[in-house]
Amino acid sequence: MPVAKLIAPTTKQEISKLRVAAYCRVSSNSADQRNSFATQEHVYTKYIAERPEWELVDIFFCRRGSQRHESG
Repeated sequence: MPVAKLIAPTTKQEISKLRVAAYCRVSSNSADQRNSFATQEHVYTKYIAERPEWELVDIFFCRRGSQRHESG
């Protein structure tokens, strides 16, 4: 009867990370809303950093009523 032989891999395979982006949005340009951008950015960055299988690619910002979208 043939015997199966286990062959060990010669290189370590890297697990690919999930590439993610955060989307921050506020409804006006008031001072408290601008502070909200910073808070949202901080929360998303921390949340994603806590997940080793995720890679933060970009953060997008948008003000409601504006056609302008910015990339962080």
